[in-house]
Amino acid sequence: MTKREYAFLNAGFLPEDSITMLELHELGPIRARVAPLHDAESGFLPTLMDMTILQLQASKSVDQSMTLLTNALSLMGDRVELRYQMLRYMAWLIPTIGFLGTVIGLSLALHLIDPKNMDLGRVVGGLSVSFYTTLIALLASALLAFAQHSVQEQEELALNAAGQYCLANLINRVYIDQEKPGGAT
Repeated sequence: MTKREYAFLNAGFLPEDSITMLELHELGPIRARVAPLHDAESGFLPTLMDMTILQLQASKSVDQSMTLLTNALSLMGDRVELRYQMLRYMAWLIPTIGFLGTVIGLSLALHLIDPKNMDLGRVVGGLSVSFYTTLIALLASALLAFAQHSVQEQEELALNAAGQYCLANLINRVYIDQEKPGGAT
């Protein structure tokens, strides 16, 4: 998913030089180009550009557009966070199940203790299995948590980069003529 997001950042939707300014009438074709490129699950940059351009065209206010961009980034960040709820739950659940396996294994190993006929090999074998369940669960949980963190970090970096791109190349470049009707300024 992040490859697609970074491809949008490199697509050159907006001027990136240090001198080009954009006027409101130039934003329509840009919006028409990016609008079909996003959906509910992906396309941070096209989504942000589409929403921001629409706000600029409707309100002719950079301040309102900046507020919209900030709010949209916040909501998108929350959406990214929510995507990883189940993985975080699984990273918690796996060691819990491993610990339950340890408790059950200890209980079963204790039942193997017969003071009249002590077979330490069976008891120790049962204890070993019970401790291995926790070890395996902790390792699996650590790997899952690392993978979840790595992927979420890349997605959040892509979202931040899309926000920075919109700020630098759209919000900060828009020229809105503030001339009042009748020629007065």
